[in-house]
Amino acid sequence: MRLANYLAILILCFFIISCAAPSKDPGEGGLIGGVVGLSTGNYKDRITERENNLKELQSIQANSEQEKIALKKSKADKESELSRLRSDVSELDKDIAELSNRIERIEVKSKSAMDKKKRVSKKLSKIKKEINEIKKAVALHDADIPKLKKKEEELREEKEALEEAISEIE
Repeated sequence: MRLANYLAILILCFFIISCAAPSKDPGEGGLIGGVVGLSTGNYKDRITERENNLKELQSIQANSEQEKIALKKSKADKESELSRLRSDVSELDKDIAELSNRIERIEVKSKSAMDKKKRVSKKLSKIKKEINEIKKAVALHDADIPKLKKKEEELREEKEALEEAISEIE
């Protein structure tokens, strides 16, 4: 009978061991799960998997840092371009104000000179308006910088043409 009891206990132990589902997590599974995890290599596989995940996350973080640096550089470049554009537009605005003062001081004697003076004054007003539009776009930082720079250059060319026209009227 003793042998039958020992045999029953031994079968019961094997049954319990076979029912224990080993876990890859060493924090779970108890002593039997730990022994099974070590003997089957599940723990080493888990460590390898976690190391690979760590490497992947480190790679993602490195890429994010590079993108962050590139974005900071791009932002600094844009701010620099905006600053130059702001300065150029301010200078152009001053030049246009000087031309407006100059045209107002001109006293014309003929009708054709009067017509030229009116045309130049209208063009100056138009340029002032466009300069203000550029200033607003730059102030809002909602600017297509190359487009605004091109517009500023066009206005500068118009200003030079108006300077010649004013010289002819004087």
